[in-house]
Amino acid sequence: MKKLNIYYIFIYLFAFIIKEAKNFLVKFSRIYKVYFKYYNIFRFIIFQFNKDINPSNEKSFIEFINKNKKLWNLKKKKLKRKKKKVLITSFVHFHPAYPYANCIIGKYIEEYYDSELIGFCDSYDYLSEVIMRSFGIKKFYYLYEKNFFTRTYYFLLAIKILRNIKNINEFIKFEYNKIDLGKIVYDDVLRRTGHPTLNKISFMLIYHLSQALNKSDQYNKILKKISLDSIVQSETQFIPSAIIFQQTLKKKIKVYSREGAGKKMSVKIFFSFSERYTSRDEPPKNIFDIIYKNSRTLTSKLGHKLIKDRLRGHTKEDDVRDSKWAHQSKKNYSKKEICKKFNWDVKKPIILIFSHSLIDGNFSYGARIFKDNLTWLRETLLQIKDVNKFNWMIKPHPMDWYYKFAKTTTENEYTKITGDKRHIKICPKNISSISLSKISKAIVTSHGTVSIEYVCLGIPAITAGRTSFSYLDINYRASSKNKFFYYLNNIEKLSKPNKTQIEKARIYSYMYSTVLKTNNDLIPNFINTRDVDRNKFFKDCISLISKYSHKTDEFRNMVFHQFKKKSSQTINLNVLRKVLKIKNNKYK
Repeated sequence: MKKLNIYYIFIYLFAFIIKEAKNFLVKFSRIYKVYFKYYNIFRFIIFQFNKDINPSNEKSFIEFINKNKKLWNLKKKKLKRKKKKVLITSFVHFHPAYPYANCIIGKYIEEYYDSELIGFCDSYDYLSEVIMRSFGIKKFYYLYEKNFFTRTYYFLLAIKILRNIKNINEFIKFEYNKIDLGKIVYDDVLRRTGHPTLNKISFMLIYHLSQALNKSDQYNKILKKISLDSIVQSETQFIPSAIIFQQTLKKKIKVYSREGAGKKMSVKIFFSFSERYTSRDEPPKNIFDIIYKNSRTLTSKLGHKLIKDRLRGHTKEDDVRDSKWAHQSKKNYSKKEICKKFNWDVKKPIILIFSHSLIDGNFSYGARIFKDNLTWLRETLLQIKDVNKFNWMIKPHPMDWYYKFAKTTTENEYTKITGDKRHIKICPKNISSISLSKISKAIVTSHGTVSIEYVCLGIPAITAGRTSFSYLDINYRASSKNKFFYYLNNIEKLSKPNKTQIEKARIYSYMYSTVLKTNNDLIPNFINTRDVDRNKFFKDCISLISKYSHKTDEFRNMVFHQFKKKSSQTINLNVLRKVLKIKNNKYK
């Protein structure tokens, strides 16, 4: 990493001033693009002094807020001093499902533990604040952008810190306020700039570090002001969410996090700082052990059917967006047809390499061999350039076509590194997932869920990092680059998964997709991006609120059982009883 001398410091300071000017224009345009579009300006002004006013001009949102207020006011208890304080957070702007779902979880916590709910959002995120207030939340803390002089101070502090860091790998290990701030900033820069890897100091690295330092110090002060029992938080990546997540766990405060992108969901409870790289969709091992011990044959059969249906394109309404894109119905190819298309020797095995989103989720699962997803892809392609005893197909991640601002794609990397190699081809866009599973000898991924799907079918999978199912020991997980490269060069020596490994993969797949998901009567299915139809979302919520009965809330019962047992994840007890063939109403 190039030393930050005085010349570069002045260059970066000048760039900082330009960036600040651009940010000012963005904030100014926000008045026209957001405030004038979604708010009644007169009521918006009054809202700054009277928080009981709804400043929105969206009819469906106004009706939704009024309905929601009535629902939760009916359950309002007598005022008394509550010992446990729960911070309800929301830092995903514009999308109403995040604060809404977090508040619903918060209300379950409030009821079960008799807690006080406190709101926490960006100072300008009025959508989240109004939604939170409709749940009866009165007290709020905010993250502020701060004034120009404070932002300049933190920019200079970021420069000072980086002057003492030798390279990017050392920066990734950088800690601040006892959390992994280097990883958080690195991941944030990749996502916000579209550059999937960094090899040297850049202005954006300094700028994002300055923002992270600012937000980290602000949240640290909030943690000192109030004695929290827990927080509720959906997003655990990027700035500021990852900072809040890690600092909360570092203080030994529980984090409740929603898993699921629709009405079928569960609540993940993080208890320890050591779990900071445990994903929200990582099921508890003790539940897997119970199912494996008591219902191995049935759940293995159900898991196998589930995976086969998914690969055939039979996606469910509540499946995540990536899965729907990846497994949508496409054309079926035989191995003979693929080999004819690419002029391959049909006798050679076909190995599939499943790429990742290059600017998302680089540290979600923890330990990994390669610095980031792009580095893994590049080094994998370089390694197989001369391994022509196999035919290789590279499959881009579905998000490659969604993140248009990314500076490169899997296909671009394939063309640059291996495009002239006859034995390596990019996967046809129209080939079905079931065809891929039938023609492949083995698959390669860094840490993707495809490495459990293919084991379900008896196909070996090579990985280069931790996954949410690493404890099953079903993959060829490389412990080093040399081991990973050895696997790539010697795939013909790798044994197929044995019967036990296949069973474990199928049971896990069933548990993940079914046992951990329960319908929430208040949350509709939704798209978890800016493409969300807000009007439809609010109308769907209004409909659900009108039908809602506190007494028949199945999800509430499952969550209360989770709280009672101090389990890390919500379990659908009805499904679990069914597969375990328990006839009574209790599962112990």
